[in-house]
Amino acid sequence: MNLLKLVLFFALSLFFINCSSDKEETATDKEESATPSFTSLYNNVFGTTNCASCHQPGGQAFDTDGVELDFSTQANAYNTLTSKNVTGATSIGTCNGVAIVASAATNSYLAAVLYDDYATSSFGGVASCTPYSAHRQDANLSSLASQYKSTLIDWINAGAPNN
Repeated sequence: MNLLKLVLFFALSLFFINCSSDKEETATDKEESATPSFTSLYNNVFGTTNCASCHQPGGQAFDTDGVELDFSTQANAYNTLTSKNVTGATSIGTCNGVAIVASAATNSYLAAVLYDDYATSSFGGVASCTPYSAHRQDANLSSLASQYKSTLIDWINAGAPNN
């Protein structure tokens, strides 16, 4: 009888260990999927007519105030956002050299253009840089940007992965 109890004890132990391992894998999977998706941001924000219609070659805001944005394709949008800087004077200050998307939202020109709480004077450590504000003042764009704010900020702070 003691042998049966011992076998049952080991069988139950192995069962609970397996259950515990499954839960840990699930938690890890959830953490990995918690990184916001650029594909989702492109499909819901940058690639929409709200952004892409103006920010593409031939669009009215393709190269405005030292910021060249091309959202005509997902690949162009990602490249534009993650590898380019503001190149000169804006309508309200000079932000030359400030990254469009930096390693943190607090230093990303994109965040400052879309959200008041990121638009500080002397943005990005550039004394005369005041980020463009028309997007924050446009009710339609402001509403769209607000809906995706946490996703966009989390994506930037996660290193702006191309996922």
